[in-house]
Amino acid sequence: MLIVMLTLFISCLSVKEGISIFYLNSEKPYELFKQASSDPYYVDKSMLLAGISEKSVCISRPRGFGKTTNALMVACYFSNAFDSSGLFRNLKIYRSAHHVDHQNRRTVIFIPFGELPPKCATYKTYINSIRRNLISDLHEAYPSVECAGDEPSEVLTAIYQSTGERFMFVLDDWDFIFRPESSFRSKVASDEDKYDYLTFLHILLDGQYVLMAYMTGIYPLPLKLWSYAPDMFKEYTVASKEFKQFFGFNGTEVQSLLKRYNAQFKEGEKRNIHYEDLRFWYSYGYLCNPYSTIRALRTNKLDFYWLGAAPKNEMLNILKQSRDECGRELAVLISRGYYQQDSCFSVFLPFENFTNKDNGLSLLATLGYFIVYEKGEFFIHCHFHVPNHEIQSNIKAIIDTEETYSNIRELSHAFPKLRDAILSFNKAEVAS
Repeated sequence: MLIVMLTLFISCLSVKEGISIFYLNSEKPYELFKQASSDPYYVDKSMLLAGISEKSVCISRPRGFGKTTNALMVACYFSNAFDSSGLFRNLKIYRSAHHVDHQNRRTVIFIPFGELPPKCATYKTYINSIRRNLISDLHEAYPSVECAGDEPSEVLTAIYQSTGERFMFVLDDWDFIFRPESSFRSKVASDEDKYDYLTFLHILLDGQYVLMAYMTGIYPLPLKLWSYAPDMFKEYTVASKEFKQFFGFNGTEVQSLLKRYNAQFKEGEKRNIHYEDLRFWYSYGYLCNPYSTIRALRTNKLDFYWLGAAPKNEMLNILKQSRDECGRELAVLISRGYYQQDSCFSVFLPFENFTNKDNGLSLLATLGYFIVYEKGEFFIHCHFHVPNHEIQSNIKAIIDTEETYSNIRELSHAFPKLRDAILSFNKAEVAS
């Protein structure tokens, strides 16, 4: 999140003759990754660069686990527009042979879809700005190639046919327009807009000029819903076994960060953060949320950082739009920390609405509010677990402050009493 905010303050001007560069060989990834990697709490995830083996990779869900920072690293490492060896010399990838053959060897198109153009009031303004800026970059870089097409794919095809040039695409926040917070001056993109966007992506990434594509987002690709979804991607989550070492912080990395944290204090100064605190507040399975962990260490204070980076009242709004059908589940989650559902879990997909209980829980799990474990031969038992104290407190705050959920408050208080009554064989208490 912080990385995305910083982009607003970094110029996209090329050092070559002051030409405005938007996406093609932009220096923005270099400047932003330079800033990120120089942070005292930066954790080296550079071996991701050697782990990208498929032609097209998409990394999704949940939010806040370093996907944008890694996308900047990918663009910075591969781009041939500058020499980035100085940024990687002390990272793990430089101790492998990979950098010799691949670093600064590719022409990169980096598009941060989460950045809105100035005064963007509609989806059409948004997507036409992306089209126009990319075409402008291509005409500027390849003036001898003539193409009057109004689609980037047409210009890219003409360049490939004329020069043989192929491009690496790095696309961050591909699913921005599908998210609840992406409204254009309070006007949410319509289903027709979303279909047009997926068609744009499919056409852009389906040409012979594509050497490689690396894409990030929160939502999974809606391959089963629309024939024009970009189906050429191999999709992973940040918790997938192939990539989990490159996202979030594992126990060893958290311990290493704590050593850096402790080193900044003088004798007698109070240290408020300990390993158990970080696990309790910010764990997500065996990983710790990097966004919250770093901010806690930097401020010497445990607080609600991940929730603060999310759209305001996100969970409450999702619960309201799911018609408040998640009441019983919330009560169980507050009292026990997990909820069991006897049905298959499916991640929330773009184009789905969340006006019912199952979709509401699905969306919250996809965003990272719950972890879902599936058990049984046919995955018929789904356990929704609240991953940490930060999120548990948020759920409890909603229940305690929203009058709509007064009945759920009573229900959540009743669950521990019921459990104790059962364990003590108190039939009268159970009946009451």
